[in-house]
Amino acid sequence: MGLNNLPESLVKELGEERSNLMISVIEGIKQESSKLERLPANMTLLKDGSVKLGEGRGNTKFATIRDLFTLIQNILNATGRRNKVSWLVENANGEKVIPFVRYGQEEELQAPCVVFKVNKGTPGAFGKGPEHSPSARQRNPALKTVIADPEQADSEIYIMGQRFDYWIEIDVQAETAHEADRMLSWVESALSTNMWYLKYSGVLEFLFSERKADNTKNVESRRIHCRPLNYYVQLEHLSWYRLGVLKDLCLTLELAT
Repeated sequence: MGLNNLPESLVKELGEERSNLMISVIEGIKQESSKLERLPANMTLLKDGSVKLGEGRGNTKFATIRDLFTLIQNILNATGRRNKVSWLVENANGEKVIPFVRYGQEEELQAPCVVFKVNKGTPGAFGKGPEHSPSARQRNPALKTVIADPEQADSEIYIMGQRFDYWIEIDVQAETAHEADRMLSWVESALSTNMWYLKYSGVLEFLFSERKADNTKNVESRRIHCRPLNYYVQLEHLSWYRLGVLKDLCLTLELAT
């Protein structure tokens, strides 16, 4: 990539030395582009620098662990209503829902309930290296694709992606061992049957990892039976910036003499 690959007006504004600096930055970004799959269509570039992906009917590609909580909640609520299970309760909006909360909030609810907990998060594994090899983990955003800037002539927009691996726990809690076992079996089935919804919504991987040991705890003199399930999840965060951002950065940098 040489100076002729930058718009002439940009080279004139930056000067040859800073233009060469900008070219080296861009080339560094593009080195990672062959390692990840290309970005799907239907992108919306948000003002906060993130990217939203749509796939018809208003569905959105999710990218954060917080969004995963909502996706699992949607699966449990929809399946619970369809199956007419006894664990449905009425929320403040008058909707029938499965009690599903984050870790630390379960004591606000009466069992039975389902508790969501993040046990661990790391940079995402990718490529052909060993899964736990540091060299096979994506520690920085990498280029997904380059598109023409719809708002600025002679400009480009860089779409970046970074994968994250999480190990989450879904803990089924009930007041009797029998009810906890029944609810556990139903939750496992609901997630397995609706795996397509997680993938359709942008979750790259959602795999059963292990079932932890059954345990009990006392809450206000009541014994609660817990059945924890662990899952491995891979998500991808998408971000973007335009060529003008690199230009502004190159203009502010002090060049070594």
